Amino acid sequence: MQACDYEFDAPDRPPVKLRILLDRPPATSTVPWTQLDFHRCGNCPLSPAPGACCPAAADLEPVVEALGSVASIQSVKVTVTTPQRVYQQSVTGSEGARAALGLVMATSGCPILEDLRVLAHFHLPFATQQESTFRFVSAYLLRQFLAQQAPGNLDGLVDKMDELRKLNIAFANRLRAACSKDALPNAIVQLFTLSMAVGGEAEDGLEGLRRFFAKQTDNAADGRMAPSGG
Repeated sequence: MQACDYEFDAPDRPPVKLRILLDRPPATSTVPWTQLDFHRCGNCPLSPAPGACCPAAADLEPVVEALGSVASIQSVKVTVTTPQRVYQQSVTGSEGARAALGLVMATSGCPILEDLRVLAHFHLPFATQQESTFRFVSAYLLRQFLAQQAPGNLDGLVDKMDELRKLNIAFANRLRAACSKDALPNAIVQLFTLSMAVGGEAEDGLEGLRRFFAKQTDNAADGRMAPSGG
């Protein structure tokens, strides 16, 4: 998937369209809230330089221009078009903003978000917390497998979710300064909550997902292979 098109339709405003290229050159910006030292993330590994901008914030400038005046509670119909399929859902302004915001940030040049880029190529708008946990854990374990690392615990995923939590706190402050309404800042808060939930699930042994695998794990314990399906 090379591009993803978002369209936001609300009763009191013209439709808003955003095309998100998954592989794009680094963006630059001189807008104050995009500068690296503006509410900089405490865990940012980038070296500060005069005039340097935050890569994720610079990529979000057109998103803020398009959605910065949308309120969290506003009802919007969001259509997401990828080369493979079309998603359409009526959601709140913050829920719609969260889907687009997450995709743009995951495909930005931010080194903290680099591990999320693979998930962007399998983008699932409006994913539930449980779906997100499944996606994060699956990607984490698949990365270990492809790197020929022995599968172990999920401590690395828990640490990554903590890094995202710190980033989301700082970005909420950036977006509050950039936006006239609260859909985008609250979308970041929702991403913060999601990273906390995924990290908590990983720490707790994925109890929320375990029931889906109960039959297979019971059969494995008995030395039998369950038939595949689904």
